[in-house]
Amino acid sequence: MNNTTPFNAQSASLIQPKVQSSSPSSDIDVAKHLAAFRDRIWLFLLIAIVAAAAIYYFVSSSQPLYEAHSVVQILREEESRTDFNKVSDETIRSTEDINTQVRLLSSLKIVDAVARRIEESFKAEFIKPYLEIDQQGDDLSLISILAENRKITPARLSLIVSVSYTHPSPEIAARVANLFSEEMATYYTTLRSEVVTRAVQDLREQAEIQRRKVENIEKQLVDYKEDLKTISFDQRLDIDQQEMVALKTFSTQKAEQYDRLKSQWQMLQSKREAGEKLESLSFIANSARVSTLMNSLAERKIDVARLSERYRHRHPRMIEGQEALKAVQSELDRATESEANLLLNQLTLAERDLQKAQANVDSKKQEIIGMQRHKALYDSKARELAVNQNLYQYLYNRIQETEAQKRDDIDKIRIIDPASLPLVPSSPNKKMGALAAVAGGGFIAFALVFALVMSDDHVKTHKDVEKKLGLPILGMLGLIKGSPQTIHDLALGTATDPQNSEMLNSIVASLRLSPESAHAKTILVTSTISNEGKSYISSIIASTFQRFGERSIIINCDLRAREDRLQLLTGQGLLPYLEDDSKTLDESIYHSKDLDCDVMPAGGYHDQPYRLYSSERFREMLSELRKKYDRIIIDTPPSHLFGDSLSLLSMCEGQIFVSGFARVRMSIAVKTVKRLKNTRCPIFGAIINGVKTHQAKAYYPAHYAASKTYSGYESARVRPARV
Repeated sequence: MNNTTPFNAQSASLIQPKVQSSSPSSDIDVAKHLAAFRDRIWLFLLIAIVAAAAIYYFVSSSQPLYEAHSVVQILREEESRTDFNKVSDETIRSTEDINTQVRLLSSLKIVDAVARRIEESFKAEFIKPYLEIDQQGDDLSLISILAENRKITPARLSLIVSVSYTHPSPEIAARVANLFSEEMATYYTTLRSEVVTRAVQDLREQAEIQRRKVENIEKQLVDYKEDLKTISFDQRLDIDQQEMVALKTFSTQKAEQYDRLKSQWQMLQSKREAGEKLESLSFIANSARVSTLMNSLAERKIDVARLSERYRHRHPRMIEGQEALKAVQSELDRATESEANLLLNQLTLAERDLQKAQANVDSKKQEIIGMQRHKALYDSKARELAVNQNLYQYLYNRIQETEAQKRDDIDKIRIIDPASLPLVPSSPNKKMGALAAVAGGGFIAFALVFALVMSDDHVKTHKDVEKKLGLPILGMLGLIKGSPQTIHDLALGTATDPQNSEMLNSIVASLRLSPESAHAKTILVTSTISNEGKSYISSIIASTFQRFGERSIIINCDLRAREDRLQLLTGQGLLPYLEDDSKTLDESIYHSKDLDCDVMPAGGYHDQPYRLYSSERFREMLSELRKKYDRIIIDTPPSHLFGDSLSLLSMCEGQIFVSGFARVRMSIAVKTVKRLKNTRCPIFGAIINGVKTHQAKAYYPAHYAASKTYSGYESARVRPARV
């Protein structure tokens, strides 16, 4: 294999997608369940065939039954000797009407009537087939048997009804079907008579109640007028409306006066705030006193102007003129202020008059509303009186009509064809039985397989690893052809498998290029449980690093295993080196030609290996190996079963998680990954191992298509590589 295999960025993005969430997802993985269903299609077919055969055998082996049919007609409308309306309308106008009639004909009273017409001798013959099925006969009831085997079927778009009965004996089936037809006609006539009699009694009771109600309402209307001391509500409302118009007119005038005075007051306040003279306002200047003073002020200003032309500023005549001007101005200011106070008084008085006028309008409005409310109540009572009077008259007329209807009603049900002797059994129907067997078998098979699929929580898909375990996927490795026995055999099988070899190159290339794992020398490989392929993954990763030009060694730290598939000679390995100080590293390590890298096997079994891993000799060994090798791959026991991997993680720069396809349950894997993450040793990603060809098609369709296109992968039935 070429050591310079280029790394494709697009394939890296496929192998190592972005992890969205590290917490387990509660969403249903539809794609996973569909793939799991396809994976169990053989089980679905097997269950469907067995269930269909059982259903068909059960249906075809049942006792033959004969169904006799009697045809009756429901008349659209009964004939009547009078023109009065009927107590209850039984006219057929729609499908709802015909369905109502059919439901009446399904009454248990008809079943009870038919049961009473069956004589003792006929009853023994009738019930004999059912006794053969139920030997004790404790639960057998004539009425329940009749009701269960009788069927009433209306013909579509017609008033024809088929009355059928099913029995193992064709003679009994025909006889009982005719009994049902006869009892239906009799039952309807009896029912009509009971309805008319009951209707007359109900109408008399309702009429008496209605008469008392009319008298009570008439008395209430008289008392209502007396309490309000009025003869006519309309006349009273007309007077109030006229008064309301006058009050509104007066209120409008007061509102206009108030608005005018308020506007003048606001203008006055604006002049004051601006520091301007109030006499500039027209309504102030129009005052007689202010107007006179303004004229006098103008004359004084003219005199002062004339004097200033003849005299100096301090001349007595000039001083006298200015004093006179000041006196007039002071008098004008007092006059304007007096006019302002007068305006304020007028505004206050106008506001009080407006409030009083509005209060009078509101009072009159409430009075009118109250009178309208009383009038509405009175009118409502008057209408109620008229309605109840009409209802009383109607009930009285109905009593007369219903009493006239007390006569024999013409039968509404007419027998068209009595039941004849059936010649062919109605069941079992082999064609329908076959269809039912196919449908039932398919449903049972689907339900069972669906239950298995929904209850399957093994780690399988990208979503399981990325979203639920919170790990990026480095790659997916398929099964190895043949029957490999050792790690060396598996390595040779991987080298000859184009899909696995290319995927392995992509995995190692991504580890070499990732900033997190590029400089990690000591990498630990672990899994959740045994038989997920972690030893196999450890070996081929070390081998691939070696082919990429990095000196690599694999250390088998799985001292829990009874069998070491990496050991070639007795006395070699990790355990002899740690227990015997005289052993050297060169004596404990051998070079594998198949893996093309150095290997330190386990060298034996130990029940407490974590004590060895905490020893100074083990730490010195790792320190010496780091100087000699670029990559040290450590294979450990399953992390869910043993804590050896947790003891080793403190001496590693990263770890790889191996998940055997459909080997471990999600809950166990989640707990294991959580423990590994708590060590703060980064997990570079997960490798899914042991995927069959058809499973790759179902669970990884995009990757399978790419692998098939570029690597010429051919499907084969092979044993999984799990060591």
